[in-house]
Amino acid sequence: MPEPQQISRKHRWKVQGRVAVLEYASAHGLKPAAERFGLDRKTVREWRDRAKAAGEAGLVPRYPKRRPRRIPDATVSLIEEARREFGWGACRTRLWLLRVHQIKVAAKTIARICVDLGLPRAQGAKVPRRAPRQLKLFEKATLRRLHPLPRPAPLPPAQHTNQCRLPCRAPPGAAVLDPAGANRSRHRVLL
Repeated sequence: MPEPQQISRKHRWKVQGRVAVLEYASAHGLKPAAERFGLDRKTVREWRDRAKAAGEAGLVPRYPKRRPRRIPDATVSLIEEARREFGWGACRTRLWLLRVHQIKVAAKTIARICVDLGLPRAQGAKVPRRAPRQLKLFEKATLRRLHPLPRPAPLPPAQHTNQCRLPCRAPPGAAVLDPAGANRSRHRVLL
């Protein structure tokens, strides 16, 4: 059997686990080992045969690093076109594929395809940034609006309510119409 140093660090724990399963299988049988560890009997049998043929090196996983891509080649070419010609990122490309071509692809998948194809990173929109305005001593930072909000037109003096502090044109003691029906204040609407 090869030394554990010959097995890559990435697969060392997995190989040790498979060796433990095979030790249990040699003591108790394939079916009890498969049931105990939640595996299929065929898997345990395959590991046993590979360990007999190549030792611990035969227990190194053989699956690929990544599954083959399931995105059609036409979609990959559209993603490449969006990045090369338009310079779009993954999110904008996803919207373009969905709205124009009715193709639904995740943004993360688009980003991974661009990395796999070796495409350059998307160039974001260049927005000029203004330098922050220097505050003066004892000045509070306020929200500056590009277009100031229009101020409401003041009410005519006779229409002020009694909550206002503005002078009224009605002379004191003049008859004023109160919405509730009682003469309470000279700041109510005049007749």
